[in-house]
Amino acid sequence: MKKLYRMLMLVSFFGVLSMIAPAQQTYTTRHSKFSVSLPSGWKLGSQGAYETYFDRTGSDVASCVSALDADVPLSSPRVITHIDLSNFKVTSDLTGTTDGYPARFINGTARSEGEDLVVRTTSIKPGANAEIIQLTVWGPPKQMKNFSGEVDALMSSFKAVQ
Repeated sequence: MKKLYRMLMLVSFFGVLSMIAPAQQTYTTRHSKFSVSLPSGWKLGSQGAYETYFDRTGSDVASCVSALDADVPLSSPRVITHIDLSNFKVTSDLTGTTDGYPARFINGTARSEGEDLVVRTTSIKPGANAEIIQLTVWGPPKQMKNFSGEVDALMSSFKAVQ
């Protein structure tokens, strides 16, 4: 009887755990050379020749993946100006690696359509002759805080695809 009770408790525990664990969908494109895992509640927005947008349902938090020309070094000021938001101000600018490739992590603030925004960016240079791929996520400060776990998961899942 005790074994049955323990087994039921374990099954119940893992059943509840699976219901609260966020489902993810991985979006990969060889054309734009990136992969990103979308947390539950995120969806593909619009997609153009050079940009792919993802949106957080029920919020003003959004993201965009775009590319910079292969001749642009990761250290270039163009990596910052490529973040196409009004009044963008850098609050941190760090270098490191992502999945073994050189990367640049830029955070900041912006103002768009009268609204303050928090901005986070990861730029990856997956090879000397490769385009820089850049993921930028932005949203109102309160919403960025509310969805910070999802934004962290999105940012950390961003990978170069060869």
